[in-house]
Amino acid sequence: MKPHQPDSVIAIIYGVNVGQALREARTRAALSQREFARVTGVAQPTIARIEGGREDPRVKTLDRLLRACGSTLTALTASGAPDARAILALAKVVGLVDWKGVEVPASLVRAGLDVFSLNVARHQHSGMRYSWCPPGQAPPGGEGVTLFAGDGQGQGQLVGVPLATWPTRADLLCVYRPAEEQPKLARLAIDLGATAFWVEDGATLSAEARAIAEGAGLAFIAGVSVAEVAARLR
Repeated sequence: MKPHQPDSVIAIIYGVNVGQALREARTRAALSQREFARVTGVAQPTIARIEGGREDPRVKTLDRLLRACGSTLTALTASGAPDARAILALAKVVGLVDWKGVEVPASLVRAGLDVFSLNVARHQHSGMRYSWCPPGQAPPGGEGVTLFAGDGQGQGQLVGVPLATWPTRADLLCVYRPAEEQPKLARLAIDLGATAFWVEDGATLSAEARAIAEGAGLAFIAGVSVAEVAARLR
């Protein structure tokens, strides 16, 4: 077996029998390996190696294979607790409501994610979308554009541009707000179609927000630094 890549299933989700999970999903979909290969475009020998535990797929590859047979990758550890790294590895769009420091949006953007922040106070439906400006490239200008301090290593700087429209979807919503505000934000995560509600490390937790999120089928993550997790995905 090849050495595990940083974004491989085994490197991210521990205690999960990947081959068995894929084989069971394919069987439920009544697909032979040959039919499955034709549907997914993945060679049948590759599917056989994954199902036999002889090949370690990347997380997004396994997620694509499972979705092709009507299933999804449940980003859980063997203990049943949400695996923050696996959930972030599967995300494409991340929404933020407040954050501890600029390293939060910066690390997410540099991990290749589409990142926006929302200002939901006093019904001010506004926010920013973030990008990374590499060294030597002129940052965008315009009204409301925010240029954050560089990373101190000469590798560029974070840029925030006002949102033109209120976002309609996010894969996860990460918040750094007081406990009394979290139930409302959990409902916002549901409205955005998120699969996870993430309360940043250092924020007091709301049991009500957890119940709302988990009751709607969202993973609830707390006490974990999203910036540190994102940095390990780069």
